[in-house]
Amino acid sequence: MFDKITLGTAVFVSVATSVLDFTGAIDGLPWLKERIPVMTLLVVGVTTLSILIDGDRLISVAREANRQAQEELAERLAVDPAGITIMRKLNARWQERQLEIHHFFNETVTVRSERVLIDRLTQYQHDFSIGQMAGGARTRFPWDLTVAAMDLSGRFSYHPNPVIQGTRPNQSHHARILQERNGECFWVNQFITPQLRQALGTTQGDEFKHDRLTRVYYRYNKHLNIICIIESHIDVLYQLPRNIGE
Repeated sequence: MFDKITLGTAVFVSVATSVLDFTGAIDGLPWLKERIPVMTLLVVGVTTLSILIDGDRLISVAREANRQAQEELAERLAVDPAGITIMRKLNARWQERQLEIHHFFNETVTVRSERVLIDRLTQYQHDFSIGQMAGGARTRFPWDLTVAAMDLSGRFSYHPNPVIQGTRPNQSHHARILQERNGECFWVNQFITPQLRQALGTTQGDEFKHDRLTRVYYRYNKHLNIICIIESHIDVLYQLPRNIGE
C-alpha cells in the first residue's frame, strides 16, 4: 500500500510540474524549473523500483503457494520413506503439466469480456479432454483436468458440469480460493470426471472405489473480478469395476 501511495504521489507531482512548465506558470521560479530533469529521473526511478517490487511479490506468491501445496500433500501422506516416495512420484506427474497450466492462465487472466472468457474455458476443457495441448501438440493419453471460473461471491460462472454451473457448492477449498485469489492448494475428494467414467466404461461410477488427488491452481482476472481455476487430478483406483476381465 505504501509503495502505491509513493508511486502515485511521484507521478502526480511530475505531471503537475510538467503542466505548469508547459503553460509557463513556473517561469518565475528558476530554482524549480532547473530541477525538472532531476524530478523526471526521480519519477523514472520510483516507477522502475515499483515494477521490480511487484515482480518480486509475484515470484514470492508463487513460491509460497508451491510450498503450501507441498506441505498439504505431505500432511496427507505418511512421512515415512514409502510416503515420501509416493509424494515425489505424484509431484513428478504434476510437474509434467506445468507448461500447459502456465499457458492456460496466460490465455485467461487477461481477457476483458466474460463471454470471451467462457468460450475460451469451454474450448480448453474440450481440448484437454481429447489430448489437444497448447501449440497444437497432441498427447495419446489425455490428463484428467477440470477448468472453471468463480466470481467473488463463490458462484461458478463456468464449470463443465452443468449441475454445478451457476451454483456455490462451497467445497472445503473454495473459501481459500476466494480469500487468496492467486495460488495453489491440494484437495482429496471422490468426485468423478466424465473422462474417467468413460475411460473405465462405467455409467454411475459406483462400480469402483477411488481417491482423487487434486492439485488446484487459481489466478485472478482483475478485469472481470473472476478467478480462473484449473484442477489437475490424479486418480487412485483401489477397487476396480467388476466388468474388467469378464
